Amino acid sequence: MSRRDTACGLLAVAAMVIYMLACGSRPAWSPDSKRVVFAYLDQETETSGLALYDLPTGQVKRILQNKGKMIYQPLWLGKKEQVVALGARGETAVDIIQVNLETGEDRLIKSVAAKQAITAMLIPPVLVDQRYLLFSFDPEGDEVDYSLHRLDLQTGELNVVPDSADRYLFEIGESCFYLAGSEDGLELGSMDTRRLKFRRLAKLDKEIYGDLKLGLAGKGNGAEFAVVTVREEDGKELVILIINRRGKVIKEIEILAGIDVDSTKLSHMVYGPKGKSLWVPVVKAVAVEGAAEEADEKKVEFRLSLLEVGVEKGSYRTVIEAQVDDDEYFMQPSISPDGKWLAVDVLEPKDEPRSVLYLVDLTSAQRKVTKVALPAVEIEAEPVEAEKTE
Repeated sequence: MSRRDTACGLLAVAAMVIYMLACGSRPAWSPDSKRVVFAYLDQETETSGLALYDLPTGQVKRILQNKGKMIYQPLWLGKKEQVVALGARGETAVDIIQVNLETGEDRLIKSVAAKQAITAMLIPPVLVDQRYLLFSFDPEGDEVDYSLHRLDLQTGELNVVPDSADRYLFEIGESCFYLAGSEDGLELGSMDTRRLKFRRLAKLDKEIYGDLKLGLAGKGNGAEFAVVTVREEDGKELVILIINRRGKVIKEIEILAGIDVDSTKLSHMVYGPKGKSLWVPVVKAVAVEGAAEEADEKKVEFRLSLLEVGVEKGSYRTVIEAQVDDDEYFMQPSISPDGKWLAVDVLEPKDEPRSVLYLVDLTSAQRKVTKVALPAVEIEAEPVEAEKTE
């Protein structure tokens, strides 16, 4: 995988923890859209875990916390008071755990040896039939075998999905699609998650589509898709391409054009309710005039932003923006099942970094934003003992 993973392979455990803090994780909504579980990291207490926010009461509480592993990418298990989540034990293993939301008790389902456990958090996992977990990671950390794995949550059986190397899975509606990278572009395809079969839909050639980012959003169950490319004809700008299943460009939407952007990175974007808007996370490196010590130098500020882009008119607005330390930060937004809310967790870059949850009210014309802070730690978390890995 030719993204930030190469740099991660050179980091020590402490540095990797900070990096994972910056990466963020996709929040998990309850089926009734009244609660949301999100992974948090708290550098002040050196804890990681899961927190639960209740929308009707406005209360938030830490469900799971520990000092032995980094917890991320929770998924709600149907109507049960249970979630399944991934965990990284340093640079040694990826743990898949099941957590009881009422008691906070967690059960280890499977532990898999991995030289770069962080690679499992970059692409959100997919839950199939409330039994099988599909997740991608690179066990060796050498960018050679970044493959899709399927875990049976009932039996603990783990298998590598055939022909899945370098295919990055995106859940869209009730279907799954993938992007596969190559030197000359990206391949767009669909996946049968029960038969574990892939089908190519289109080739997105770099000469035609430009420098495509590794991100995919889809309307409905994949009637149309949105990808993002970077153009540098008259200055750098981001362009959203709306394409059909054959890869034909239906529409182009230019965003962030005409501003001083030194680098822009994209993570996971999602369509809003009814497919009328796109929620696009970006990091902008903006040169600040007069802020540098030397007259001929410019100070660069990095801003992590969540944009709402109107698909029909092509207009956009910034709904969430936070100043961050560098361009390695990203968001993984999640829309509630009823389509009324968007949730995203973000690391606050301060002396003692701590995750916070942002909620966007999609029924509000002004897109009212609520910031949810973690409650104080009441009980000191105990280190988690190392589990046997396979």
